[in-house]
Amino acid sequence: MFVDAQKGQKKPSARLRTALDYFKALYQLEALVKGEVPEGETRVDYTYRLRQQHSAPLLSAFKAWLDEQAPQVLPEGLLGKAITYARNQWEYLSRYVIDGRALIDNNPIERDNRPFCTGRKAWLFADTVAGAKASAMIYSLMLTCRACDV
Repeated sequence: MFVDAQKGQKKPSARLRTALDYFKALYQLEALVKGEVPEGETRVDYTYRLRQQHSAPLLSAFKAWLDEQAPQVLPEGLLGKAITYARNQWEYLSRYVIDGRALIDNNPIERDNRPFCTGRKAWLFADTVAGAKASAMIYSLMLTCRACDV
């Protein structure tokens, strides 16, 4: 939503830059999480610890900023809609910091859904129900293997 608010602007507003800077910082912290895990610590525990130390305070500051900005922007504008959306979805947006296994975004899932979206029209011409079921099983097996790094 915040990226949509930036489109069409030659120079983003200070408010928009601030919001995007919060996201940039959160993603930079996620890059640290993908680094080398200290000896004696699991990836999940390491991720959880770093997120609690760094991401959770940053998210709290971002939430406070959103709450401060909400009454100051027009709710019908793109930035107002982005702020309203972030505030309404806050529980879900910030949930990843309480579980070291969770991802910051759903990009891998979106990527895994892409073959289904592109194949949707082709499946209209499946000759038989058995053929459609076979395709579904193959896609399911393929995505399960991908999810398990096989």
